[in-house]
Amino acid sequence: MAKKKEELQKDEVQDVEPKEVKPKKVKSTFTKEQFKTSERYHYKQDLIEVLLDPYLKYTIEEVDKLIDEYMESEAR
Repeated sequence: MAKKKEELQKDEVQDVEPKEVKPKKVKSTFTKEQFKTSERYHYKQDLIEVLLDPYLKYTIEEVDKLIDEYMESEAR
């Protein structure tokens, strides 16, 4: 006996195993004030003050990149 088309589709759907959903890694962000008071940036407080916007949040990688770019730029 032949199965109906709908029954075949149902069987196919049931045979599929669900994929595991891996959570995305979320990078932590910090405010300008948090960077200024951190031990890691203790000696770079003056750069933090000038380079970061007080209303935005930044990742550590973003701040390191901003500082590196600033330090590598030529003096005017």
